[in-house]
Order: sequence, then structure tokens, then C-alpha cells
Amino acid sequence: MSKRTNLTRIQSPLGPSRSCFLMVLCILMAALAVGTAQASTVVRINNLGPIQPGDTVTVQVTLDSVTSGLDIVGFDFLIAWEPTALRLIEAQEGQLLTDCGWEYFDARSSTMTEWNGLPANIPLVRAVSVADINNGDIHPSCNATAPGELVILVFEASSHPMNYGMQPPIRFLWTDCGDNSMALDDGSLIVSDQVFDDGWDWSMDDDFPTWFGAPDVCLTGGPDTLDPIREIDFYNGHVEFADGDTDGVADATVYLVGENYSWLGWPVSAQLSVHNVAPLFEAGGFDLLMQYDPAGLVFSSASQGSLLNGCDWEYFNYRASVDSGLIRLVALADINNGDIHPSCWLNQDGTLAWMHFQVVNSPSNIGRELPLKFVWMDCGDNVLSNPAGDSLYLSSDVYDSYGFVITAEDTMPTINGAPQGCLTSGSVRRAVDYFSGMFTVANQNPGVSDRGDVNLNGLPYEITDFVLFSNYFFYGLIVFNVNIEAQVAATDVNADGLTLTFNDLAYLYRVIVGDAEPIWTKSGTAGDTAYVIQDTTVNSLSVAYDGSVTLLFLTFSGTIEPGFYDSSGLDVQWTSEGGNTRMIMSPGFQTGVGEKLINTGFLMNYTGDGQLVGAAAAYDGLTGVPALVQIGQGVPCCVDRGNVDHDPLGVLDISDLVFLVSHMFGLGPPPPCPGEADINDNGLVEIGDLVWLVDYMFNAGPPPVPCP
Repeated sequence: MSKRTNLTRIQSPLGPSRSCFLMVLCILMAALAVGTAQASTVVRINNLGPIQPGDTVTVQVTLDSVTSGLDIVGFDFLIAWEPTALRLIEAQEGQLLTDCGWEYFDARSSTMTEWNGLPANIPLVRAVSVADINNGDIHPSCNATAPGELVILVFEASSHPMNYGMQPPIRFLWTDCGDNSMALDDGSLIVSDQVFDDGWDWSMDDDFPTWFGAPDVCLTGGPDTLDPIREIDFYNGHVEFADGDTDGVADATVYLVGENYSWLGWPVSAQLSVHNVAPLFEAGGFDLLMQYDPAGLVFSSASQGSLLNGCDWEYFNYRASVDSGLIRLVALADINNGDIHPSCWLNQDGTLAWMHFQVVNSPSNIGRELPLKFVWMDCGDNVLSNPAGDSLYLSSDVYDSYGFVITAEDTMPTINGAPQGCLTSGSVRRAVDYFSGMFTVANQNPGVSDRGDVNLNGLPYEITDFVLFSNYFFYGLIVFNVNIEAQVAATDVNADGLTLTFNDLAYLYRVIVGDAEPIWTKSGTAGDTAYVIQDTTVNSLSVAYDGSVTLLFLTFSGTIEPGFYDSSGLDVQWTSEGGNTRMIMSPGFQTGVGEKLINTGFLMNYTGDGQLVGAAAAYDGLTGVPALVQIGQGVPCCVDRGNVDHDPLGVLDISDLVFLVSHMFGLGPPPPCPGEADINDNGLVEIGDLVWLVDYMFNAGPPPVPCP
């Protein structure tokens, strides 16, 4: 089975250093070098391919030619490769060394974790060989005076489909003057003359570490040694992956792929997709459990993918644990709700879901790889079910974020796949391969020294910063047109590691009006829940809460226009676009008067026919305030629990289930009366309410808890 998958490729860390980050610059450098004389001694990492994912491959490092008259008696090579494509198994001495009886060969692997003060992940092997170690009468039969094989590198190729058709590099690296040098029988040293990569001359005088050859500082020897001379041309190599996997064994493969080089504080998304689906294989549901790094990522939400949407799957839900970093995704094609059925099962390639995060805005995350792993807590994790529900598909092989197999018999919890004990009957079988993923954070920090200076004019905490930041909530990232990375970083006003939050806007407001200095806490307390109430009979808005609210952000389906405000100096910004209206309310910008709050009670009248569908509230810019929408007067409004759509007749029917599902999937407005949607009466509208309602409507479960 040969298929190409549409997954994000992880960018190689083996690109040029800071002196050659721009490809255009590299090409110009190579063009200028055309026609320069080449050394007669050539050392080459030979290209290899096409190879299949998962293959064990052998890469040769050869001496292609030797300058006439030179007698090479030793070498010290430092070689790097792409960790997402290759994993070193071993390094062996080449045939030239074996045939000549060279007496010393050693190869040691390591990982470079820092590049010029920034995090890096570059695997290395140092291969050192000496012809004669002066151990008496034992001597080699020949030195390196003719072409031959110097080193053999044995790699395991990654099985990740992001490598299909790719040519990941294997390159020489210089960290000091001893790297990639060769010793002559007269005691002198020869070093790089030119360095070639894919036909381009990369040679240049650069600081260590460098991909561009030994810098000029290396041409001066010690007081008792000969000066090194430039005499070797080094040619980097690569492996070439085949265009597709021809060895598919599992019935389906599930991939987690995160974004590459994400900025600190930015929103990012991970794609969960299925590929290489075998003919006749079908699934009607899945239960997947994944884990992320809470120190590097903050989970915000999950949404179902195009495959589920296109097939009209009827149930999708997620749960997340902030402390453990666990996310569970559950989806069912058919929930047995009468004549409504999905149009197709999981029997084709496509996207199952998206998981949305924000990268924690901490310098400690610069350059980090933030893994996304499948994890097994029990036998019900990471399973697919057939449409009838009588067959369960467990993990076959499991691969790490780089695409290397980690399948192992292990006790749970584990990241190595379902153990043999989960195969409890003939209806349970291994059928699905799982590939973990990761986010990679950019090696550059946009910085937080400009915190509060959202427009980057050098004057933080101005009213113009507030207006610009407010516009983000109306129009999105397009409003940051000076330096988007730095402007986003500057919005972490409350220094909680998260950017672009409504709490950041609230704290910015507090600093502007003189209520706070970064970082300071308000004197009041945040209330449990703020109810924003829309009375559609008299076209008014009001707020009810027990604590304190500084800012409100309201979203309307439809167009409205503010009318009469309350008399306490309420300031309202609003915009109507695409049939929706967004609005930010604050107590105004009179400065130097201390704490300012939005008064409970009447806010304003309005004109138009838009319906309030979303609300966010902030108190001190540090502590979030839960906000719920209510259509009608008074709090509470609960009359008929389960009447989610607030039908005036109080009837509990399929429309209530649809309303609740749409809201929980982020596809519809909040329930008009949250109390009536709180089926289990725990004070929250969450997955338990949906499960309770489904159980009651289709499985003769208990009725919703009565309203008080």
C-alpha cells in the first residue's frame, strides 16, 4: 500500500548558522564562489537512496582523492544529521582502514543541545582514527595515500511519513579547529579548503560552531608545530526517502502533528489525522488519550476535523486536565437518535480533530521541542471501534515524535502501546499504528521588554495601546502590522506567560487608569459568575454578579447598535461585521482615581435585533471571571431542567440535545438559561450534562435533576 500523507514537515536543524539564514544569501555566496580552485584531497559523505521508512541504512564517508605526495596517517571527523529522519545505530571503520591495518578507530555519539546560547537538538558522531599508535613492532601496512572508505555510518531511518520524498542532510560540523582535520606523516595538519552542500560552495570564515569550514583562526599552529594548511574539500551528503511507504501492515495509522517554529505566546494547533486506511476497514468511533507538556503549552480547545464533518458524525467531545496535560477525544458516528445517520464511517484518509494550544510565553521554552504523546492508562485508551460496536481495534505499533518505533510490552500507564493483556477476546485485535508528534518553538525570542507597548512606539501603557489591543478582539492578528511577533509578546501584560488574553487587556486597562503598577493585585474579590442579561422585550443589557467586574466582552449574532449608556461613565467600543457584533465595555478612562468597576445592574439600551451569544468578563487582569449569557430577566431562570433551548412550553425533546451538543462543540450559542442546561445540577454546563441527557433520552436513564 503506497500513499502520500499531507502532514507538516519538521524543519531541519542542520541549516546554515546565523551568517547564512537566508537562502538567497547562501545562493549568492555560492554563485560568487563558482570557478574557485578546488583542493585535490576530497572527503565525501555519500548520498544514499531511495530508502523506505524504517529501513536500516549504511552511509559511507569516503576519501575520494588525495593530493599527490600527501601521506595521511589520521583523521578527526565530526558529523551531524537530521534527528527527525535518522537515528545512529553504530559507526564502523571503513574498508580502507581495515585493509591497511590501521591500529586505532573510535566513534562516539553525542547531542549538541545549544547553538550560540540558544537551545538546539543536533545529534553528532565523532570518528577518530590513527594508523600507527606506536605500540612496538606492530605497524599498518599502508597509510591513506589513495581513495577508499574511511567510515561507515549505520542508521535507522524514521518511519514518519513527513519524510516521504525528502532528502534530509548529513553534514560535517566544526566546533573547534580540531574538527574535520587530517594528520600527515610529517606531523602537520590539513584542514578544510572548501565545503560543498548539494552542489553549493558553503565555504566562509565564520565563528564556531559552523557548517562552513575551519575559520582562518585555525591556520596558525602551536610554537612547536607546523601551521595547518587548507587542503581538503568536504562534500556533505544526504539520504533520499522514497515517495511513499510500500510496507503498510496495520489497517490504519493515526498521526499527531504539531506546528514548527511557533513563537512564544502564540496560539498553535495540532492536527490529528488518519492515513493508510486499508480496504474494507471501517470504524464508527474512537477514544484517544494524549498528553502534552503543561510547562510549555496551555490547552484551549479541540474541534472535530474535516473527516468527521464531511461524514456527519453525530458526537464529538473532549476533556482536558491542566495539571497532568492529558486530553481525551471521543467521537461516535451514530448515537442512535432515530432516522438521523452519518453519511460515511472512518474508512478513508482525513483529519479527525484539531487541538488548540497557546505556547507559554517563557524564555525557558525558546527552542524547545514540546512533545505530544499518545498514552495508555487502561485498555480502553487509544482504541477504534467498528460501526456495530462489537469489534475493538487496539494499537499495533507506536512511534515517537521522530517516527522511531517504541512499541514494547509495558505496564500501564505507558506510552509504548496497549499491552498483551488487553487482547481479551477474538473481537479485540491490533490494527492501528500511532505516531506521536511535537511542537518546536522558535529559536528567537520576540521579547517581553516591551510589555504593555502594544503599538511599539516606545511608550507603554497608553490609551492607544488599549485601543489597538481591543481591536485584536474585533479583527484578529491582522491589527498587529508593525512587528507581529513583538506585538503579540507585548500583550502579556499580566506576566502570566499567556498572550492575547482578555485578562491581559483588563490589566492593561488598570495600568492606564492608574489602578495598578505591573504587577499588582486589586483590593476587591472576583465573583463566582457574572450573568450578562439581554432583555429582548425592551432591548436592554444588564449584568448581575456578586463580586467585581472591570471589563466585559460581548458577542452578538446579528447587528445591534449601543443606545443609552448608564450614567457612571461606561465606555463602549463596538464593531459590526459579517452579520455579527462584538463589544468591549469598560468603566471609562478617567485616570488617577483608583479602582474602577462596572456597576452591577443596568448597562445600556440598544437598537437592532442581534442576540447575545457569548460573554467574557475580567476582574483584575489576573483572575478570570466566569461569564454566562441569559436571555430574559432575573437570576436564576431555571424552570424546566433539560429544556436547554428554553422552549416556552418547557418540552424536553431532541432539539434540546442538538442545542446542547452544538454549544459544547463550539458550533452554537450558549443556552439561554444555563440552569436549565445544567442537567446534573453541579453548577456547570459540561460533558456530564450531555452524557446524562443522552442516557435519559435513549437508554431509560434518570431524568434531569429538577429545578429548585
